[in-house]
Amino acid sequence: GQSATARPKVLLITAHSGVRANMRWVAAKLDWRLRSPSLDRIFDKSCSSKSTKPLPSGGLPLDSERAGFISRISSSRADCLWRSEKLQAALSDAALVVVAGPTALARPMLQHDWPAQPSQGRLLLWLCNRFDYGLEGDAEYYKLFSAP
Repeated sequence: GQSATARPKVLLITAHSGVRANMRWVAAKLDWRLRSPSLDRIFDKSCSSKSTKPLPSGGLPLDSERAGFISRISSSRADCLWRSEKLQAALSDAALVVVAGPTALARPMLQHDWPAQPSQGRLLLWLCNRFDYGLEGDAEYYKLFSAP
C-alpha cells in the first residue's frame, strides 16, 4: 500500500447507505482515506428549506423537514450552506470530493465554483439517480451543469 501521506483523502457526501457501501469498497481497492460524515455534520441545519426562498417549481412534496434537508437545495440555501463553517471544514483537506444521491448536495460547491484551483481538490458527481431530484424545473440549477 501507499504511505499515509501519499494516500488521497476522499470526502463522500451522500444520503444513501448503498452508495456509501460501494465507495468503501472502491476506497479499499484504491487505498483511499475515505470520510463519509453524516449530512448533519457538514450541512448547517440553520440553512433549512424553511429558512430560504422556495424553489421555482415548488420542488417535490415534502413528507418531513428531513426530506427537505436532503434534497431541496435552492440557490439561496446553497449560499447559506456555502458560508457554513461545517462545509468549509469538510472540504478543506479533501483531495477528492464525491457527491452522490442526490446530486443536489453538490449545489453549494457548483454554485460557488469550488474548487477554484485544482490544488484545492477535485469534485466528482456520481449520478446514481436523476441529477435534478428535488429540483425539477430550477433553471438556475440546470445552468450549473452547462458548459461555460
